[in-house]
Formats: sequence, C-alpha cells, structure tokens
Amino acid sequence: MSMTQLIIPVQLAVILLVVSVTRVSASEEVGRLFKGHCFDCHDDVSQEGNFQIDQLSTKSVTHDSAKTWSKILRKLEAGTMPPPMQERPPTKDVASVIEWTKRALADESSNRHGKGGSLTRRLNRLEYENTVHDLLGVDVPLKNLLPEDDFQDGFNTSAEALRVSPNAVNRMKSVLGV
Repeated sequence: MSMTQLIIPVQLAVILLVVSVTRVSASEEVGRLFKGHCFDCHDDVSQEGNFQIDQLSTKSVTHDSAKTWSKILRKLEAGTMPPPMQERPPTKDVASVIEWTKRALADESSNRHGKGGSLTRRLNRLEYENTVHDLLGVDVPLKNLLPEDDFQDGFNTSAEALRVSPNAVNRMKSVLGV
C-alpha cells in the first residue's frame, strides 16, 4: 500500500475522532447545565410541574425520550426555564444546549424515518371533531372528550405522533356511543 493510499483512511479516522469528541463534550455540557440548573426542581423528589429529567440520558435522544427533549427545547427557546427568579446559566451555555438538543432530535428522527415503510395515521382530536360534525351534523365539542394528542417535531398531525392504538380507537368510538 502506498503512502497516498494510507493518507485518506488516516484523515478519515482523525475526522471521526474529532466529531465524536465534540459530541461527547456537548453531551457533557448538557449534563453539567442540567445538574447545575435543573435537577433541584426536576429530580425524582421535587418533580416541579410534574416533570422529571434527572434520569434522562444526555448522551443521545431516543424514541422514548424525544417527547421530553422536545418539551425541554420549547422551554429553553422560550426562555421560561430556568424560571426568571432562579439563577440563569450563561446565554452561551443555553445556546449550546439548544443546538445539541435540536441536532439530537433531528438525528433521532432521521434514524426512525430511515427504517422505511409507512405508518398508519389516525385523525387528531380537532380533525376527528370536524369530521364527525361534517358527516353527522353533530355540533358537540368532542375533542375535549378524547385523550391529548402527542406532538412530533412540534406538530400533532404527523403519523409518528398519531399512532393507531386500540385505546385511541376505543376512545373515539365511545365518544360517539358506538
């Protein structure tokens, strides 16, 4: 093997190492910020706002943790967390956590979507109410009788958020008295 043929694999290995070290340090930064500014109120004891994040992995976002990470992202972007009366982390640190969270959510979504196939999607609460109204002429606020819709990437109309489950179908049927 010539020297030129060796250079490309070595360069690739160095790039991959730098990227992985950057990711590790970013996830460690997320963990430090959470430990210093979030765990006092959102641990297994306090659970302020009925929200616990002390057991949440800061290494990556999984399908199971994506909803929690989306909520964290919304709160950080809105500037509502930490609350104004609490010590605020440096703006730079919050920006880094927001950037890491967006990237990690995008990676999780990409991994999930990359599996191929299509998902069955049900109607969300508002769509269901409007459909029943249009078909049957029933003008009753049905959406308040149905369970809350999940959100995926900020939308409650995606197939990932509106999975068809026996419970969802049974609730939709029971609202109509079927």
